[in-house]
Amino acid sequence: MASKLGRRGTGGKIRRLKSKLKEKDTRRLIIEAAKRLFLQMGFDKTTVADIARELQMSPAKRLSLFCGEIGINEAVCMDLLGKIEAEAEKIAASAAPLRKEYAT
Repeated sequence: MASKLGRRGTGGKIRRLKSKLKEKDTRRLIIEAAKRLFLQMGFDKTTVADIARELQMSPAKRLSLFCGEIGINEAVCMDLLGKIEAEAEKIAASAAPLRKEYAT
């Protein structure tokens, strides 16, 4: 009987983990769709409904994952900032010496 209880507990953890992974994937899809629409339609003209329509999902679900439209905008900005930081770190870590005009 103790082994059955152990399996149930593990199953619940696995379900929660799968749920978190699915939520993370959904967030990533929303961010990518928002970036595409910002480029196509412009930042000011893109709405949550446009993003939801692009993904064939309800706007309410989109908002719930990001705490509103501002949350989606912040997530897109953080994603882009993360990419810029990663690229800057690569450049800083490269073995290439500074050019004379940049050396202080």
